Amino acid sequence: MKSFPRYRMQEGEQRGRSLTGKESDEGITQRKDGIYQGRLANRFGKKQMAYAKTLNEVRQKLRKKQYEDEKAINVVT
Repeated sequence: MKSFPRYRMQEGEQRGRSLTGKESDEGITQRKDGIYQGRLANRFGKKQMAYAKTLNEVRQKLRKKQYEDEKAINVVT
């Protein structure tokens, strides 16, 4: 299984931190209101966001979005 998220940090960008100052995973930050926010880039490069009250919930949502993106069928019109 691939590691998540596929969002790659830009040069000079810092890792996300919680309100207590602990570093979190790439692409996951905690807002001032206490909500965790996660982001990843899908296979087309479009950013997708996930929000949750806990760090584990946002990790699960990101994994689910990544799985759905990998299993989706490319439709060309």
